[in-house]
Amino acid sequence: MSAHASGSGAPAVSAAAWEAIQGAYDLQVHVAPDVIERRIDDLDLAREFLGRGLRGFVLKSHYVSTAERARVVTKAVPGISALGAVSLNHSVGGLNPVAVEIAGRAGAKIVWMPTVDAANETAGRLEGPGTKLPFWPKSSANWPPPASPLRRSPWWTRLGKSPRPRACASSASPGTTWCWPPGTWGARKSSRWCAPRGRWACAKCC
Repeated sequence: MSAHASGSGAPAVSAAAWEAIQGAYDLQVHVAPDVIERRIDDLDLAREFLGRGLRGFVLKSHYVSTAERARVVTKAVPGISALGAVSLNHSVGGLNPVAVEIAGRAGAKIVWMPTVDAANETAGRLEGPGTKLPFWPKSSANWPPPASPLRRSPWWTRLGKSPRPRACASSASPGTTWCWPPGTWGARKSSRWCAPRGRWACAKCC
């Protein structure tokens, strides 16, 4: 259910149709607040769903994770189950595993591949038809590309620790020669690739 402004000539929904979707979920709703105008917000939509006997919906945004919003809606409108999602567009770093991890930990249930920033989104490309050109290709034309999905985050961000150098176990003088933990920025600046270990390490640690 895309909550854009609907035309006045939309056909009426029959009672049989409403009966057929009792207890159903809508897996993609776009509602306010959003960066473009929507005809309804998430709380009012939840009340409409409840009044029609539907069970819930998935909030979708092209730009941010909706996991936290969904949890608030679920609490604010008892009887409705709102679920969050994340779309892997430039605003979250593109195909960014960290964005997926954070959204998942916050409760998101769906990960959408790129939408407005996908290569095949012809309506949103500067060289596209341009009849209804959205604002994002104009504003993001000179933005840098999103972060590479292949770049691993530093180990301390995964463990919640600060980086500290440690002594090289194979150093000629143990405890006096220090090297940064493998895979960190410091290790890459001061070390070389150690093929036997399959990682970056200072020369004496390889």
